Formats: sequence, structure tokens, C-alpha cells
Amino acid sequence: MKGFTQIPRVDYFQTYASVVCYESLQMNLAIAVAEDMEAWQVDFVGTYLNAPMREVVLMDQPEGYVIPGTEGKVAQLDYTLYGTMQGANNWWDSLDKEYNQLGYYRSKADMSVRSCNVDGEITITSTYTDDVTGISSSVVGAEKAQDELGLQYEVKDSGKSRLILVIRIDRDRAAGTILLSQRAYIERVLACHGMSDCNLCGTPLPTGIILNKSQAPTTKEDIYFMQDKPYHEVLSVVMYAQICTHPDISYAVATLSKFMSNPGLLHWAALMHVLQYLKGTLHYRVMYSGKGFTSLAPMGYIDVGYTGDTDTRRSCAGHVFVQAGGLTVWGAQYQPTVALSTTEAEYMSLT
Repeated sequence: MKGFTQIPRVDYFQTYASVVCYESLQMNLAIAVAEDMEAWQVDFVGTYLNAPMREVVLMDQPEGYVIPGTEGKVAQLDYTLYGTMQGANNWWDSLDKEYNQLGYYRSKADMSVRSCNVDGEITITSTYTDDVTGISSSVVGAEKAQDELGLQYEVKDSGKSRLILVIRIDRDRAAGTILLSQRAYIERVLACHGMSDCNLCGTPLPTGIILNKSQAPTTKEDIYFMQDKPYHEVLSVVMYAQICTHPDISYAVATLSKFMSNPGLLHWAALMHVLQYLKGTLHYRVMYSGKGFTSLAPMGYIDVGYTGDTDTRRSCAGHVFVQAGGLTVWGAQYQPTVALSTTEAEYMSLT
């Protein structure tokens, strides 16, 4: 890749342990393709209601459930409810204990990832509150893993991984590929903001554009114009697409995020440009493997836009890691300090 600095290969299990959340899902699927493992998905039913309360929490009797003759009494929560301050933690603790009893090892870097290796049967799971995606060495191993999770809690078998966190998963076993996309999600975003019929753009940001804080609204007209613009909301949904399936807009998201506190007209126009770009790239997908692309040793590349931030003169560094023929880790962010040379900026990014 011309213009990029190549990062040496490292052990892929070490890299696997160093990623978080969506990256773990993508790496799981890359491993599934490379090793021809079974990908499956289950949902916990009730979720927080499965976790007993560890603290004493009192509440008014809910309307419609008041016991006659006890109207003046309060109720004590026996199980966690959604909305309680400790609910998520109680569920996490209960689920973690269940995984430990089943013999799973929890990643120290990404606590949503757990793995189990029994007699050569390997299972790796990624858990997001009540959604579990897993990969197993065989069909029997996948069924066993799902059955074990259902011993303590009621689970709903979602079958083979098809849709997780609005990410569509298409697998072709014959071709040996898995493809990730968010076409339906992006179409809903475009429709929600009146951009379904917008013109298409070929770049994530306008060519040659320079954005800085001096473009924040200063006149009454500009301030009034920006008052009802959902800059935060639009940027948030765009950022979700970038995190999950669109590494191509990483720089645009990193740049536009700098103006969250006080966006101006040019910032808003640039954000709309990103939506126009996404409209033209609905067919883009992240693909893993294919014939001849089964290496799980991550190959990483970095590039730096030297002193690209005209407000602070900090450099923006981008990185991508390739496994099983597809991207599993990517991102872009402005460096925390000012680099005094392009070499220093490159070394900071590599570090």
C-alpha cells in the first residue's frame, strides 16, 4: 500500500486480546472464516431480570399490582430491573459467574470476549448485554455451547449469525467468505434526515476542505440557522456506521467530532456531505477470507496527515489491520501532542 508504513506481524491471539467491542465481533467472524468454524447467535430472555439484587432497594408498589390491604406498604426488589443504577453491573456479575462455571476464560483486554477449549473443541463468544455471538469448531460444539448457556438462563436461539447490532452478516460457505454490511441501517438514517434522494458524492469530505473552530457561528443569522440542526445526533449515527462497517469515513468522523460543542454552517454542510457519500456507497461491505486469504496474523498499516488540525497543528493518524483478507481493526484520531516532524508523527502513530 503506497504511502503507508507497514507494521510487523505479531501473534494474532495477542492482538485479539487487545481489541474491544465491535472489533471483537469482526475478529471472531474473521477467525470463523479462516478456520471454517460455525458462527451462531443467542439472546438472553429477560436479561436484567435474571440477576438477583445485591443491595436493598425499596419502591412504591407499581400501579395495577397493589395488593389489597397493603396500600401503605412498600415493595423490595428481588431482581434487577431495567433503569436501576446497579442493574447492568448485577447482570454482568451474574453472567460472568455463569461463564466461569462453564469453564470460559475472559479476555483481560476486552471483557465481553470469552473463550473455552475442551478436548480440542474451541468456542469463542462476544457478549453485548443480552446478545451473544459465538463461533465454535463444529456444529456439535456450537449446540453444546448454546445448551450450556441455557442451563441457568432462558435463551432464544437466533440460529446462524445473520444480524447483530444492525450489522448484516452474509456467509457463503462454498466461497469461504463472510460479508458485513449496514445498508438497511444507513437507509433508515438517510430517510430520517430527509436525505434518501440526495445527490451522491464520491469522497467522504469535499476535496481540499479545511475545517476549523473559526468557522463556528458568530452572526445572529448563523446562530439561528444552527439552533435546530441535529449535529450531534447525525454525527452519532454516522460514527456508528464508521465503527462497524465503514472504515472509509474514519477521518471524516474524527475531524467532524472536533466541532461537537459548537458546530457551524460549514461543519454541518460537511456532515451532510458524509451522508451523501454513504448514500453512494450503500453497496460497500467488509469481506473476510475467500480462497487463499486465510491468514489470521494481523497485517497493520498506518498513515499520518501531518499537522492537519489548523487549530492546534496536531496530526491525524489512521490505522487499519487486515486479517483473513479483510479489515478487522481500523480508526483515525488526532494525536494528543504536536509532532515536530513527519517522522515523529509516524513514530507516535506506530507507538
